[in-house]
Amino acid sequence: MGNKSILIVDDEASIRQVLKIVLESDGFDVQLASNANDALLIYKSKPSDIVLLDLNMPDGNGLELLKELKKTDENVVCILMTAFNTWETAVEAMRCGAYDYFAKPFNNDILKNTLNRAINLRTACQNKDVGNFFNANTLRGNCHDMQLVFKTIKTIAKTDTLVLLRGESGTGKDMVARQIHYNSYRFDKPFLALNCGALSETLMESELFGHCKGAFTGATSDKKGMLEAAGEGTIFLDEIGDMSLTTQIKLLRVLENKSYFPVGSTEEKRVNARIIAATHRPLEEMITQKTFRADLFYRLNIIPIEMPPLRQRGEDLILLSGNFLTHFANELGKDVTSIDNQAMQAILNYDWPGNIRELQNVIQRAVALCENQQINIKDLNLPITSHLQDSDDASISLVQPIDHNPTNLIPEEGLDLEAHLLDIERQYLKSALEKTQGNLTEAAKLLNMSFRSIRYRVKKLDIR
Repeated sequence: MGNKSILIVDDEASIRQVLKIVLESDGFDVQLASNANDALLIYKSKPSDIVLLDLNMPDGNGLELLKELKKTDENVVCILMTAFNTWETAVEAMRCGAYDYFAKPFNNDILKNTLNRAINLRTACQNKDVGNFFNANTLRGNCHDMQLVFKTIKTIAKTDTLVLLRGESGTGKDMVARQIHYNSYRFDKPFLALNCGALSETLMESELFGHCKGAFTGATSDKKGMLEAAGEGTIFLDEIGDMSLTTQIKLLRVLENKSYFPVGSTEEKRVNARIIAATHRPLEEMITQKTFRADLFYRLNIIPIEMPPLRQRGEDLILLSGNFLTHFANELGKDVTSIDNQAMQAILNYDWPGNIRELQNVIQRAVALCENQQINIKDLNLPITSHLQDSDDASISLVQPIDHNPTNLIPEEGLDLEAHLLDIERQYLKSALEKTQGNLTEAAKLLNMSFRSIRYRVKKLDIR
């Protein structure tokens, strides 16, 4: 890939210069604009791969600039920044076509990772006729666990190392497999997926290895299997834990010898495709129970990637909800533009046992049922569950109660108000982290804070 280009739009000169230094060090060709009008003129004159723009500018709203940029180039990749982190703004940004959304202050490493993911996806979209890749199924997320996933993808995508994706159903393992493929040198070759739990043993082997005419009842002609059809592309074996022991043995031969025999054939064929496997099952327990082969597990488990459940991904829920809202509003032709506060709080508090797939289905249903422009809690129709249900004792005072007699609030010798307030904040943060065993996402919910805010404050106050 050639030079990466970015247009930074912010009315604060110091922010523009800091971002310019940071991003130029990461290989970006940087253009700068201090207002919406200049930004639009610069982009029309010399389009950038990405536009990073502030929400609030002297001559307009960042969302309005986003809309104008989309009119100029519908595939422009825009990322918004704002000092005001509100749900409505995040959802609105996604609805208007933003690729991502950051509240200031943000982490430079996360920003650079997000920009590079967007660049890679845009390149894959341009080099392979896959339509608009920035859709509801694009892999996104800013939480710590997802950043580790993205870092691993970047490290191993351009290798041929075997990868085993693990995690609960609906966490996006298939999307990770696709992102590995589209970030590899195989990006312009086929990506074929096979669900190992959806087929019988005979059909599974036929789909994977192919078969000869007469190999079994119903085999009326030769059939090419996925291993041959994929060529030098990628094969994604989903739910590998559901594969029969017999087929597991044959797959192990494929991985070890890079060859196989079609069902009913004596002609050996070579394998050139990369194989990525995934499962939600506890394979180690299955090995003990002798329902999964240990040698196949060790062969597959060279690079394990653990997908975090949605309930541990904090404010990624806002990003994903806005993305799904945009997608389904367009798909269903509905003028639904936002999610109200009560509904958004319900989304943040719900456990999401079905993970991203369940969130996608809930937002799709809510958009379909919504009778106005804003989704409400009735449209969501979520079960009544909350991370906060056992947190009543979180309000126990950590400091001495305030004496409401104004003459007694300040001691005779005076006090350092800023230091005093920071000490109170430090105590509450420590208590919330102790209560949640150091889980920042859960601690943020106890204190009714955003994930980014609590992460920033913990780092600022050096809480360990």
